[in-house]
Amino acid sequence: MKILTIVSLKQVMSTAKERLRGQRTAAICLMVFLIILGGVYNVAAGVIGNTGNTQSLWGMLFLLLIALAILWLQVHLNIFFIYIYRNQDISLYAYINSLGKNILRKTFALLIYCFLLFLSCIPAVVVVEVATSSLLNTPESKALWWLLYIPAMAFLILKSNSYSFTHYLLIEFTNIKAISAIKLSVKLTKGYRIMIFLKGLWFNIKSILILLPALIALCLGHLGIVLGMFLIIIATFIIIFSFVPHLMATSAGYYTEILYASLDNGIISYEELGEYE
Repeated sequence: MKILTIVSLKQVMSTAKERLRGQRTAAICLMVFLIILGGVYNVAAGVIGNTGNTQSLWGMLFLLLIALAILWLQVHLNIFFIYIYRNQDISLYAYINSLGKNILRKTFALLIYCFLLFLSCIPAVVVVEVATSSLLNTPESKALWWLLYIPAMAFLILKSNSYSFTHYLLIEFTNIKAISAIKLSVKLTKGYRIMIFLKGLWFNIKSILILLPALIALCLGHLGIVLGMFLIIIATFIIIFSFVPHLMATSAGYYTEILYASLDNGIISYEELGEYE
């Protein structure tokens, strides 16, 4: 498959940061909304836990439905970050409109997506289970099994990255078929999965570095604990309201750049997207 020449990850990150400056209030509101959604689930779980229904079938089904509804809302929030990166006006109507379009088709696609991710986890889980079990009696055999953890995790990362455009395709092209969205995500990300991984790695490293002073302070006794907790709160706010919006806008930007380049070069067609040029 032809590997396209697109803007570098550094350029995408820079553009995403610049576009976010003009939409900072909107991005913060989106993060607050995500926090509220997480709070709703925690409150529901707490209420069900206090009533002793966490082990009942109905209680578990109720929590599952809430989790799926929240996941549905969170996935569709990515449309806003697509708009931000493309420097388009953020439309609440477009968000609400996308929620109600082809619900069964998009739900089916997301279930397949989750199932494929589950299958991708199996090699890593098998390695861990065998390495920590009593089946291996010698340190050498355990060490050899732990070495297999590296390729198993690499397989998981690459497979998850290959499916990472699925939700963007589903919410932007509402007529796309469920299986087609997954197949096109694999097609679009081919040749770029390492860069997608590096994008996530870069933001994780930034988050660890900003938390590092707080973690060091926690080791300095009673005063350090107070200072460390204060720094953790500050770092958490920075991560949630600065790093996470930048990551989501960068992800939307990378998807946009690869999608446009693939369409311009005939790698994929509008017909495959369920649209017509």
